[in-house]
Amino acid sequence: MLEWFAGSLVLVGLSMVLSLSWLRRAARQYVSLAQELTARRADIGGDVLSWFAACRTTLEQAGVNGLRYRGLWFGGQVEGDWGERRGERRTRMLNAGDLSLTVELWVRPMRGERRMLREGVLSVFDLLLQQSVLAKSEAVAAALAQQAELSLYLQHDLKNLTQWVLLVTDQFAAADDDQLLMLARHLREHAPLARQRAERLVDQLSDPRGDIREQQKPYDLLQEARIFASLHGLDLQTPDGALRVALPKRNVERILDPLFASLAGITPPPKVSLDLREEDGWTKIEIRSDRRPPISLARLFEPRIRDEHGLPALGLYQSRTAALSLGGGLTAQPRGEGLVYALTLPSG
Repeated sequence: MLEWFAGSLVLVGLSMVLSLSWLRRAARQYVSLAQELTARRADIGGDVLSWFAACRTTLEQAGVNGLRYRGLWFGGQVEGDWGERRGERRTRMLNAGDLSLTVELWVRPMRGERRMLREGVLSVFDLLLQQSVLAKSEAVAAALAQQAELSLYLQHDLKNLTQWVLLVTDQFAAADDDQLLMLARHLREHAPLARQRAERLVDQLSDPRGDIREQQKPYDLLQEARIFASLHGLDLQTPDGALRVALPKRNVERILDPLFASLAGITPPPKVSLDLREEDGWTKIEIRSDRRPPISLARLFEPRIRDEHGLPALGLYQSRTAALSLGGGLTAQPRGEGLVYALTLPSG
C-alpha cells in the first residue's frame, strides 16, 4: 500500500514538473511574441496603417486567424484585411482627432493557461495600437502648434515667394533667345503678386505681433486659381468670365497653393482644368487632373510631420483645414486615370 502511494506521489510530482516546464516554455514563447510586436511597431515609425500588415506573422503565431480595419483617416476612407474571418471576433474602436478606426480580430478558441497567455499578447497589441493612433494625432497637433509659433502666414508667404523665384530663374536659365520675350511677359504678369508677398513679409518681420488681418474686398477667385496654378508651372483651363468673392483671401491662398503644389508634383505634369457651378448659396468647384499623385487617394490628405528640409509639411491637410474653416469642404475622388478635387465654398 505504501509503495503504491509513494509511486502515485512520484507520478504526481513528475506531472507537475512537466506541466510547469510546459507552462514556462509557453510563457517564454508569448513573451517573445509581445516583444516582437513592440519591435515591429518601432521599425515602421509613424506609418500606423502599415503596422497591421507588419505584425501579421506575430499575431498568427499568437492565435489570430484574421484581421480587418476600416475607418476615416484624415478625411479619407481606409480599409484593409488579412487572414480568415473565423473564430472568436474581437472589435476595438479608436478615435483621436481626425482619426477613427474600427479594428476586428478573429482568434482561435483557447482554454486555460494558453488562453491567458494569448490575452497578454493581444493586450500588448491593443495598447501599442492605441498609443500609435494617439501619437499620430498628437504629432499632427504638435506640428500645427510649431507652425503657429513660427508664424503660419510668414512661412506660407516666404515659401511661395521662394518657389516663384526658383521657377522664374529656372525658366530664364533654360530659355533660348526666342523665348525671352514670352518669359518677360510672364514675369510682368506675376510681379504684382510677388511684390505684395514681399511687402507682407517685410511688414511681419518688422512687427511680428502686428495684426495680420486685412479688410476684404471682392476679388476674382478664378484669377486667383490661375495665378497659383501658373506659379507652380501648371496651365489651368478655366471657364470664361469671373467669379467675384469676398472670402478671406489668406484662407483661399492656403487652399489653392498646396492643392496646385500637389498637382505640380506629379510626373509628367498633368493636364488640369477647373469647372464650377452655383447651388443654394454655395460655390462648388471641381479641379480635374488627368493623372494621379503617387499616393493612395485614401491617404491624400494625411499630413507629413516633416519634409525633406525638416520643416512641417502639412500639404493638402492644410488645404482641407482652410476649406473647413470657411464652412466649406475639400475632397478627392478618382476619375478614370486621374482625380477630381471637389472644393465647396460659401458664395459671396
